[in-house]
Amino acid sequence: MRWKAFTFASLSLIVGLALGNKFPDIDQDTALLVHRSVFTHGPLLPFLLFLVASGIRFAPLRLFAMGFSLGVAVHLSFDLFPKAWQGFALIHVPVIGWTYPLVSWVWIALSIILCLYMALGLARNGVQGTALVFGVPGMFGYAALNEDAVWGPLLSLIAATLIGLVVLLWRRSGKDQGPYKGEW
Repeated sequence: MRWKAFTFASLSLIVGLALGNKFPDIDQDTALLVHRSVFTHGPLLPFLLFLVASGIRFAPLRLFAMGFSLGVAVHLSFDLFPKAWQGFALIHVPVIGWTYPLVSWVWIALSIILCLYMALGLARNGVQGTALVFGVPGMFGYAALNEDAVWGPLLSLIAATLIGLVVLLWRRSGKDQGPYKGEW
């Protein structure tokens, strides 16, 4: 019985990774948003999933939300290194329009950090932490197959993970870990 639950949870993580990695570019398939919309190229949907998964003690949902946040973070790590900071490489905000290159860069960089922070925050035990540790390089390796730049995105992902981990550990220091101890 435990293997069935583990398999279901693993599939939840993989589906979350795949959907999270594809989600930012969903704005290309709709007339409502312009590519690199602030709504799709940021932490907004991962945050909503984080809120839902944080309040429910159901490991597959937690792993799906974790995977989704990781997938978005990986996607954005590649978007942080466009060929040039102009046109569709910039973040688009409805009503305001295209942001300046520095604003776009900062938005994407902070979004990567926040997505990784949320994914790290969803890990409640060793199994979920292991899923996170293997999920990030696995998704990155898969995404890198279709990208030109690799080192910049990899270093940005490592730096963002370290920042997210330091902030998470600082916030958790001295606090009870909550009711999810022992949940796999």
